[in-house]
Amino acid sequence: SPLLLSQAPPGPYKVSITTDPFFPQRTLYLPQNMPASEPVPILVWENGVCFKYGRIYSEYLGELAIHGFFIVAAGDPDTMNRRDLTTSAFATESTRLDRSWNGAPFTVDKGKLAVGGHSCGGIEVAELLSRQSNSSAITTGLILNSGARSEQLARFQAPVLFLTGGEMDTQEIFEGNLATLSKVKPNLEAACLSF
Repeated sequence: SPLLLSQAPPGPYKVSITTDPFFPQRTLYLPQNMPASEPVPILVWENGVCFKYGRIYSEYLGELAIHGFFIVAAGDPDTMNRRDLTTSAFATESTRLDRSWNGAPFTVDKGKLAVGGHSCGGIEVAELLSRQSNSSAITTGLILNSGARSEQLARFQAPVLFLTGGEMDTQEIFEGNLATLSKVKPNLEAACLSF
C-alpha cells in the first residue's frame, strides 16, 4: 500500500493498555476519564496470523481507543505465543466477557458491540458474524485485508466493512469481496473499500 502521509487528529482521551483477571489472555485498551454520561462502545479485536499478542496492533487500536472505544484485543500485552493461536471461539468468548464485565472505569455501551480483525483475524470475524446465535449481539463487523465466503455473507446479521490495501497489496481479496457482497442480506449494509 502507498504510504499515507496524513496524520489523524489526536483524540480527546488518554489510553491505558492493561489486563484484568476477568479477561484471561486478552489486552484491554481503555479510554481514560470518560464522562459518566457517555457510554463507551466495544470493539473485540482479532489479530493477523491469529496470534495471541495484545500489542501487535497497539498503534491502530490505541488510535481507536483515544476516540472513546473500549477494545478487547486477543492475547497478553507482554508476551507472544506463536503456538497458541486464536479461533472464532476465542472471539466469541471475548464478546461474552466484555458484555458481562462490571469492573469498567466507565459506562460500557453493551448495545454497541463491534468485532474486527486483520488477515487471519478477519477470517475469524467472518466466521463469528456468520453464526446467527453468536452474532445477535454484534452490531458491526470490520474485516481488514481478509474476506468471507459467500455462504458466510448470506448468514451475516450485522453490517460489515471490508478494508483492503488495493492493487499493490491484496487486489484478489478486494475483487473477491466485491463479487460476494451481493450475498449479504438486502436489509444489511456492507461495503468494501480499498486504499
